Amino acid sequence: MNRCLKLNSMKVVAVSALALCLALTALSAESPQSPSPPRLAGIVSLAARPCAVLEVTALHQSAAKWFVLSEGQREEDVEVTGIAPEKGSVEVAWQGTNNTTVRLNDTTNLPLPGIVLEDAGISAVLQLFDQFTNRTLLRWPVLPATSFSLRASAKDQAGAAQVLAQALVAEALSIIPDGEKFLMIVPNSKAAVVKPHAPLAKASTNSGTKTQATPRGSGTVEQEVMGPGLIDFRDADVSQAADIYSLMLGRKLDRSERLPAGGTISIITQTPLTKEEGVYALETLLLWSGIKMVPVGEDRLKAVRDREY
Repeated sequence: MNRCLKLNSMKVVAVSALALCLALTALSAESPQSPSPPRLAGIVSLAARPCAVLEVTALHQSAAKWFVLSEGQREEDVEVTGIAPEKGSVEVAWQGTNNTTVRLNDTTNLPLPGIVLEDAGISAVLQLFDQFTNRTLLRWPVLPATSFSLRASAKDQAGAAQVLAQALVAEALSIIPDGEKFLMIVPNSKAAVVKPHAPLAKASTNSGTKTQATPRGSGTVEQEVMGPGLIDFRDADVSQAADIYSLMLGRKLDRSERLPAGGTISIITQTPLTKEEGVYALETLLLWSGIKMVPVGEDRLKAVRDREY
C-alpha cells in the first residue's frame, strides 16, 4: 500500500514538473526577448557631415557589429535619421519600425568640432581611420580586441586621422605606408617582417597611361578600375577572398587542398583601385593568413599553405 502511494506521488510530481515546463515554454514563445537598440559608441563632428559610431548586438549573436553612419545612411536594418553632436545624441531607426534616441554616456564638454569615442571597437576605429586618411587599410588578420575611449578636437579629416593614429600606436600597432593608396596596420611585432610593395602609380604618357609595376602572382592583370567599396570584406572567411582573387585573375580555384579553417580577412577599399591594385591587396592579406596562391597550368590557381609570416 505504502509503495503504491509512493509511486503515485512520484507520478504526480513528474506530471506537475512537465506541466510547469510546458507553461514556461509557451510563455517564452509568447513573450520573446526584445532586441536591444544600438549603442552609441561615438560621434565625429568635423566640418563635413558628422557621423555616428554604433555598436549593434543582435539576438543569438555573440559578436557585435560596428557601423559608422552619417545622417540618412543605412547599414543592414539600422538607419541614422539625425545627429546632434552638441547634445551627444543620435536618432536611430532600427528593426524596421523601432525609432529611438541613443546618447553618449558623458555629454558634458563635448569637443566641437572633434571626435568622441566611448569604448569603440577597433573595427569601428579602423573604418574611421581609412576614411580620414583616404587610404585602403591592409589589416593584419589578428589585431588586439581592444576598445578606444577618447575626446579630442579636430577641425578636419587630417586632424582626425592624426588623433586616431596616435590612439592606434598607443595600442602597439604600426602604421606603414604602402604606395599611394594603402596603409598597413600590423602589430609592432610584425612591422619588421611585412613587405610593402604596392604597384606604382600610373604615369601619364602621350598615348594615355601605362603600368610601371606588376604585383606578385601570375599573369597579366587588366587595368580595369574598381570603385570605392567594391571590395568589402568584414571578417570574411579566407575562402571567399581566395575565390574573388581567382576571379580577378580570370582563373579557376583548384580546391584539392583545403584552406586553413577559421581564418578571416577584413578590407574595405576606400579609393578607386585598378584591378592590379585589388589583386595586390587580396594577395597580401592571403599571404598574411598563411595562404599563397600558385598558378597551375594556364587557367587555374591553387592555394597552398605558406609559413612566411
